[in-house]
Amino acid sequence: MSGPSSTRTNVSVFVRLLDLFVRNMFGSMKHHAVHAILGAAAIAYDFARFGRAFSVWVDHAKEVMIPLLWALIVAVIWHSIASGIQLIELIRAETSAESIEVDGPLYGAGGQRIKNPVKPSKPPAWFRAKVWASVMVLVSLSLIVFVATLISLPTSPVPSSVAEPRIEPSYDLHVIGLPLVIAPFSAAYILRIHDNRTVDAITYPNPNSQVSYWPSKVKLFPPESVGEMRLSNHGSVSVFNATYEFIISVSSQGAEGGATNLSIRLPLIDLLVNGRPWVGYIVNQSTMAAMIHLSRDMAAQVQGEPTRRRFDLQPRDLTFFDKVPLMGISSHKWSGDRILPPFWPANKGH
Repeated sequence: MSGPSSTRTNVSVFVRLLDLFVRNMFGSMKHHAVHAILGAAAIAYDFARFGRAFSVWVDHAKEVMIPLLWALIVAVIWHSIASGIQLIELIRAETSAESIEVDGPLYGAGGQRIKNPVKPSKPPAWFRAKVWASVMVLVSLSLIVFVATLISLPTSPVPSSVAEPRIEPSYDLHVIGLPLVIAPFSAAYILRIHDNRTVDAITYPNPNSQVSYWPSKVKLFPPESVGEMRLSNHGSVSVFNATYEFIISVSSQGAEGGATNLSIRLPLIDLLVNGRPWVGYIVNQSTMAAMIHLSRDMAAQVQGEPTRRRFDLQPRDLTFFDKVPLMGISSHKWSGDRILPPFWPANKGH
């Protein structure tokens, strides 16, 4: 019978590569220092691109994280290649030695296993090719993630904290939107789309110290969706008496292009630096779908300037509804601002 042989070379090449990769990634302080430098470079890039306005970082959290992800990808690719080189050297050393010592089945007087000399196994067939194929798997996955982040980046400039106004329009659709909750001592601006393809606006005030609800406190089933428009100031100058116009396209079989375009002009708005965004709601009370087309400019009195002027905006370009700003049909029958039954069974008597 032949003596025992080393079992290291019997372990999968890919498993050994992953073991080395993890130990290298989370190993020495030298590697931790390099990782810290990469992370610091990513954060410096974020500061250069987004400025110091905290609201910009919050609204663009996804884009802020992308440079950190790039730093991680660089580290993964570097350690993958380094681990591959290290593994090839280890396998060559293990298989070229005359004998190596491994733990045997017997224990010495001190309680530790007695080392036995064993004859090293032959190197796995095509082990170099297997190592580099495993490395390429890790590198390829990293590059796929990198390309995916590039594709997901918005093509429009990102608002930053500079002297020129930086106003960002955005639109979101809340599938379970009604009833609207109106905070105490505030008011809600609501645009209503009607079956005759018209849009009107109401301001619903809440002068009380408790929250109120529109159109009522009744919970609805099926749920009623609500569109939410925001105008956010991400710059370093305030704007006053801003006028903003956009388009709501309501589906219409008889109209050119299959839709009736309705021009909407919002009331005068003040957008202060580090202030709350302006928020308005869109409620479709009709049986026709609609699309929201945000404008890319507005007119306003800019802080520190003598006259009103127009300037470009940078609509948000991150979410699905930024790409497809749709508004679904109403799930209920309306009579003015009152939704006709049936509601959720528990609220029939409300």
